[in-house]
Amino acid sequence: MAFASSCQPEDAPAGRSSDGDGDGVPEISDLCPSTPPNVIVDAGGCRLGLASDTVLSRLPGFGGSDSSSLRHTGSVLPSPGDTTPPPGFVRMEVFFGTDRRPLDVTGTAAFYGKEIDSKLHFGSVVVSIPKRHAPGAVEAPSLSCFGAGMDPAEHVALLEIHPLDRPVWATRLRSALEGAREPEALVYIHGYKRSFERAARTAAQLAFDVNFPGVPLLYSWPSNDEAGDYTADYQATEETTIHLADFLNEVVEQTGAGRVHVIGHSLGNQALMNALEVISAARTDTLFENLILSAPDVSARVFVDQLAPRIIRTAARTTLYARSPDRALQVSETLRESRRLGQAGDSIVVLEEMDTIDASKVDTDFIGHGYTLTTKTAIDDLFMLLVNRHAPGNRNLDAFSKDGLAYWGLR
Repeated sequence: MAFASSCQPEDAPAGRSSDGDGDGVPEISDLCPSTPPNVIVDAGGCRLGLASDTVLSRLPGFGGSDSSSLRHTGSVLPSPGDTTPPPGFVRMEVFFGTDRRPLDVTGTAAFYGKEIDSKLHFGSVVVSIPKRHAPGAVEAPSLSCFGAGMDPAEHVALLEIHPLDRPVWATRLRSALEGAREPEALVYIHGYKRSFERAARTAAQLAFDVNFPGVPLLYSWPSNDEAGDYTADYQATEETTIHLADFLNEVVEQTGAGRVHVIGHSLGNQALMNALEVISAARTDTLFENLILSAPDVSARVFVDQLAPRIIRTAARTTLYARSPDRALQVSETLRESRRLGQAGDSIVVLEEMDTIDASKVDTDFIGHGYTLTTKTAIDDLFMLLVNRHAPGNRNLDAFSKDGLAYWGLR
């Protein structure tokens, strides 16, 4: 499905983001500039009438033979035989699983809400990456308003959502993996206070920025996406456990992915730990090429004393990114009365079976929590890890030791 919108940006650049027919698609990108009111349109501004399991459509002028638009084979949707000059953005396809309950808001970006459902939902989304995209940014208008406020040539925008039945989803993901530069899957699990829309945009941005050669995936658990709802979000990470375990097993067993990489961010790591406990209780084989714990909002004591042996054995390589100060984790430490795994400093967690990366030197924002997704230094290191497959000693890192064990630091 695609989206209709009635909102307008406050700061639309003159002559660029005007929208004469009010369908939410800027005039410069609108292929159907006289769409009637209240019509659901696709990213090109034309009437859309796709069934939920229809193959993703290509609009004239979206993509092309320009090599820059084909940077991620298998992730970017190519345009066979299309010689139309490419637009100012790349279309990224992200496959997803979620246990958010669908809402009766067809045609909006809020299709998946904040309540948990009794079952998993599968599908794919299409997200725009502007050609003038800055690594680490999830470009958006100053007033976060989907539709007219989101210009694909300027913003990382959610353009389409395609709900799919599980078997259809697995078949299409398998096909995407077969067509990718590498048959690899990158699963992103978001953190606290994230809507489905924001998580989908970040999943696309992350895969694009690290130049991932396979297919990006998103698992979206039912975060409330509201400040002050930390307790409710923490509870949601418990409730999503079985669904996330099911999703990860599905990716490993049913899609034909040669390598599966999993990155959890912030509170999403609590959901990930819970799911991996379930999985490791049922099987002892190595499932993932990389398990990346990014600023994990997880008890450091519980991880070291109880979880680490079972969690680490699920992956060929496990990497922890930690930082101090991380003010979000400082708040969590106070609320949970337990130091968090993503905190660095004198108590940084260093284990023989895990690569610990100290990101304390990274120049980031005041909060200091989203650095793996937003800073060039961390993104470059993820590229070296995921794409070049380099161990820490072969990356641009400083070497340290703690209690006789090596760990590393971003410069």
